Amino acid sequence: MRRAAYNVLSHALSEAEGGTESFDPSAPLPTPFGRGLRRAGFAQGACVAVLLISVLMTACGAIDPLPDAALPPDPTPTQAPVAVDTGWLSVSAGIETRELSILHKGRPDRLLIARVDPSLASFHVLYDPIDPRHVREWIDAREARLVINGGFFDPDKRALGLVIAGGEAFGRTYEGLGGLFGVQAGQVQIRSLILEPYRQDEVFDQMVQSYPTLLVGDGAINDQIRDDGRVAPRSVVGIDRGGRVVFVVSPQPTFSLTDLAAWLAQSDLDLDTALNLDGGTSSGLMVRTADGVWGINSWVEVPVVILVR
Repeated sequence: MRRAAYNVLSHALSEAEGGTESFDPSAPLPTPFGRGLRRAGFAQGACVAVLLISVLMTACGAIDPLPDAALPPDPTPTQAPVAVDTGWLSVSAGIETRELSILHKGRPDRLLIARVDPSLASFHVLYDPIDPRHVREWIDAREARLVINGGFFDPDKRALGLVIAGGEAFGRTYEGLGGLFGVQAGQVQIRSLILEPYRQDEVFDQMVQSYPTLLVGDGAINDQIRDDGRVAPRSVVGIDRGGRVVFVVSPQPTFSLTDLAAWLAQSDLDLDTALNLDGGTSSGLMVRTADGVWGINSWVEVPVVILVR
């Protein structure tokens, strides 16, 4: 814009000097009248140039306003902050959910936790190696109130360890390894198979075996956990000191097994016992709520689940 003003000024002065013809200041003018005309023409051209410059500078000001005259940006809509801890939220009779953000050894995670009162719910184990499903599909197909993935399985979707579904047994019990979650005579229990092995004469209606047992009683950490230090997504079932069944899923690769046991022992979940379930891509927890389904789905199809009705 400044260059344009300069060009206009140059052109105006050129016109005032007589257009594009060369001007020799040493050449005499014909008459004083002619010198006056030239001086008058020059003055008139200069005035025009000044006027044009003023107009252009005004235009420049209109195009390039000062910073403090700039319009404020459009307001950005604000989002409600995510609560670090939602606290316990009742979603149906006897079932509560909770979300908890944590930072463990520099690794952030948001734990999904559910708590069930056994007096207001029933627990079941489902096993189908022929037609395994994602956790979300299990809860939809069975009209359950809660589903979490169960124990470990091989590439053919056959359960490792003993599974009892509706009184029917599949597989073989672990020996010197792991623990069990089971329903016996209507009572839910979790126990270490190292401290109290499964006996063939025991009668269970439902059972999932997995490993390792994380807390072996009264919140005590299992000191026989076999741990290579690897972190992974985790699924856990526990029983608190009030007799409620607690399910926990850590969706991120946050905990090693020993770290997980230590975190559970010092948490406010008040757990008495806890059993590690299959983790990694199998981890999934879904809970039916009044608004739909809450939780996280498994990445892969799983053949065995714990279900709550």
